[in-house]
Parts: sequence; C-alpha cells; structure tokens
Amino acid sequence: MLLENPDRPIIHIGDRFSWAYKRDQVLIKWNRHPHSTVEQLLKKLEVEESVFIDFASFVLAQGLELVVVDLLSKKGFIVKQVTADSTSYSVEKAA
Repeated sequence: MLLENPDRPIIHIGDRFSWAYKRDQVLIKWNRHPHSTVEQLLKKLEVEESVFIDFASFVLAQGLELVVVDLLSKKGFIVKQVTADSTSYSVEKAA
C-alpha cells in the first residue's frame, strides 16, 4: 500500500520494473546486499530529515525489508511501518 499525497519524499527500493518510473519516487536499486542499500539510504537521509520507504514485492517476499529496517534502527533512525498492511515505512532521524 503506497501513500497518497505524502508530506515527504518516497524512496522506492526495488528495480526499475517495480519502480515503473514513478515521478514522485526516488529509486534505490536492490542489489542483494542490505548493507549497500542502507548506505545509499543514509546518503539520502543526510539531505532529508525524514522519508518514506516503499519496498518492491520481490524484496518483501523474501522478508528482506526487515533486514533494512533493523540496520536503519541500529544506525539510530526511528523506523515505523505506516500501517499493518503497508509496504511503506516511515524513517526519521532520532532527536
């Protein structure tokens, strides 16, 4: 479930097919290395205070979004699933 009219940028983690060139989203390609994906996210979070992350279904099917969420939490970010059935997560810098 993707958010309608988000109040902050959306970062899609997947590939160009799952992203489908959505203009309102920034693509971070999933390269099978969660640490690399998190490093790319950290670069984006240097500029933005908070973002939404949307995961492609093939990432979700393997449960790999939980690895990314865990790594971001360990880096000190506040990560929350938007709703229980959502593929989107809210990521904010801790105060």
